[in-house]
Formats: sequence, C-alpha cells, structure tokens
Amino acid sequence: MRARCGMSWVMTVLTVALVARAAVAGCGAGCGCAKCVEVPVPCEPSRTVFETRYVTEMKTVMVPEYDSETRERTVTVMTRVPRTEERTRVVMVNEPQTRLRTVSYSEEKYVTETKTEEYTVEVPITTPVEKSYTVYTPKREKRTTTYTARIPVVTEQVMTYCVPVRTTEFVEQTCCVRVPCTEVISGCRTVRRMVPVESARTVVVRGGHWETRMSETGGGTDSRGCPCPPRVCCRRVWVPTCETRDVPGTTWRCVTEEVPWSCTVTRWTTEQRTTLVPVVRYRMEERSEVCLVTTYRPEKRTRSYTVSRIVPEQKTYTVDEPACRTETRTREVTVVRCVPEVKTKQVEETVLVPRRKVETYAITTYDQVPKTVTERYTVRVPRLVSRQVPVQKAVLVAVEVPLDPCRDECRQPTCPDPCGTTRADADPAGSALTDG
Repeated sequence: MRARCGMSWVMTVLTVALVARAAVAGCGAGCGCAKCVEVPVPCEPSRTVFETRYVTEMKTVMVPEYDSETRERTVTVMTRVPRTEERTRVVMVNEPQTRLRTVSYSEEKYVTETKTEEYTVEVPITTPVEKSYTVYTPKREKRTTTYTARIPVVTEQVMTYCVPVRTTEFVEQTCCVRVPCTEVISGCRTVRRMVPVESARTVVVRGGHWETRMSETGGGTDSRGCPCPPRVCCRRVWVPTCETRDVPGTTWRCVTEEVPWSCTVTRWTTEQRTTLVPVVRYRMEERSEVCLVTTYRPEKRTRSYTVSRIVPEQKTYTVDEPACRTETRTREVTVVRCVPEVKTKQVEETVLVPRRKVETYAITTYDQVPKTVTERYTVRVPRLVSRQVPVQKAVLVAVEVPLDPCRDECRQPTCPDPCGTTRADADPAGSALTDG
C-alpha cells in the first residue's frame, strides 16, 4: 500500500510538470492548436523510469523467550507397608518305624555220593622183532714209505750291519715372540639423545554462529499493472568460521654431542730373539757280530707206519617193540554235589511311615498405603520480548535515463530526428508520449 501511494504521488508530480511546460510553450493546454504547433517543444534528452531498490529498515518484532520457574505440586504416592501374619498348614512328615519281617533265603548244602563208572585204559605190550644193522670195524695194515728229511746244520758266520746312532746338538735359532704391552687410548664418540623442546604450533579451529538472513519471495505486478513488492522472510543460517590458534606443545629434538672416552688396551708386539734349540741328528755306524746260522741239507730216509681202514659188516639183533592194547575197566568214584536248601529268618528293618502334621508359619505381606508428597518441578514460562530486526523493503525510485535520438522515442511527434526523419513520419499513429 505504501508503494502504491508513492507511485501515485510521483505520477501526479510528473503530470503537473508536463502541464506547466505546455502552458509556458503555448496555450497551456497542450491540445494541438495552431499556437502549440507553431511553437514546437524541444526534444527531451532523457526520460524518467522507475527502478525497484531495496532499503534495509529496522523493524520491531515480538520474540518469545523462556524463563525457568520452580513450582511445587502435591502428588499422591503409593507406599508398601509390611505386615506379618501367622498361618497354619498341613505338611506330610515321614517317621521311621522298626518292624520284623520274615525272609526266605536259599543255602547251598554239599552231599557226597559214591557211583560206579567205566573208563578205558591203554595197556602196553611188547613184541620181539628182528632187525639188521651195519657195523663198521677198523682193520690195521703196515706200510713202508720213502721221504726226504731236512737235517739242520749249525755254522758260525760274521754279519755286518748298520746301526743309526742318535746325537743331540744345540743350534742357535732366531724366532719372533709376541710380547704384550698395555696402552691407554682415548678419543671422542658421537652420542645422540632426544631433548624436549617447548614449542607452539598453529592449529585451525572450525566454529560458527547463527545469523538471521532475509530472503524475498513473491513480487510481480497487480491487476492495475503496478509492481508489487516481494515478501521478506527471515531464516536462521549457520555461518561457519575458521579461526587460527597457537597451541603450546612439547617436541623432541635429536641433539648430537661429542663425549670423551678412554680405555686400557693390551697390544702385542713382535720381537726377534735368539735361543738355543736342541737338534736331534742320526748318523749311520757299521758294526759286526758273530752269529750262528742254521742251514738244512736234504737226506733220503725210509719209514714204516700202520694204516687203519674201516670195513662195513652186516649183523642181526632181536628187539622188543612196544605196542598198546585198549581195555575197558570199572571203578567207584566219590562225587560231591551242591543241593539248595530253603530256610527262613527274621530280619529287622526300618521303614518311613508318612504322617500329617499341622505347623504354624509366619508370612510377610505388603499393603499399598497412599501418601501425599510435595515435590518441586521446573517449568519454562514464555514471555514476549521486543527486538529490532533488519528488514529489506522494496521502494520505487524515479531515475532519469538519457535517450538515444536514433533509437529512443521523443516526447513530441514533431521533434526533428537526427537520423533524417521526424517522429510523425516514424510513428504514423502520432503517439504524444511514450513513457515507461
């Protein structure tokens, strides 16, 4: 409504300005009379158009806020109250009782009997049998044979032989000897160790906040052709932020140090020394010895010897060969067997006899008793608070736009056209004013 009123006021101002300009130029009515035609109105170098611009205004709105309020209320709570009762019940109890019972049992009894039985016996017998066998009898015979005998002959001979004789000599000899010597050496070694270093690092912390932003919806023109301002809606938008902070921390740095050291080292040196070394040597020495030498000479001789020869001879002898004969005989045998005998005896036993028994026991029951309790609770009470909220508003503003003589239309149809024509020729309809 405010935008429409502003536009009407602008149109009224423009109409009054056009009428006043026409009155100054001619008759004051702009009706197209001879006076108005004779006195031409110069072309306007610009025209007025309306633009929609948005203006931010502060608007007071009522926003609900909530306050915490502690209140009290009475509540009925059911509590359990214990109550002890005595009751009776019948239970079955087993009582032991001793009884006598007659039991039958079987007992084994041994009975001796004599009976006659037959059995078979193998009776040995001998039968004379003639058998032949071979007997090897030795027989002696005398024989003569000639043989060659070796007769030993002992003679003395002188034998020469070589004997190694051992001699020991001391010879000077140069040798290398390792002699230990102690030496202290020192130096520096490189040691690495970790050293804590206090430092700060830069971290990026992401956060944000909520903002209320305006957005336009709707717009367009109404039935009269007037532009309608769009609706402005408020909505909460999360605006992210990125913040850089310095955070202290401890880092470990590797430090290299030169540390002196010393130690005792045993080293071996080589020295040349002269010593007497015993050397064993052998020399061959020739010696002679008288020894007895036995030689053998062959000699023919004759000798007699007895030879034993085995001669087989057949002989006969009688042998009693054993045999068996089967006979059936009779004998008396004593047999012992078991005969079962049934006897009885009295046995004492204990049995459990059930009996009813009444006993008293206590039971605890709980009664539900109502109880009034006052409790506190917190409620949120709303209240309206006025706040200033920025609102964007659409306003029509008149703006002077310069005209192009060759492209835009002039205010009067008789205005000369710099392009070589008049507005009346260009516009046969003779439009007096074209205004946006």
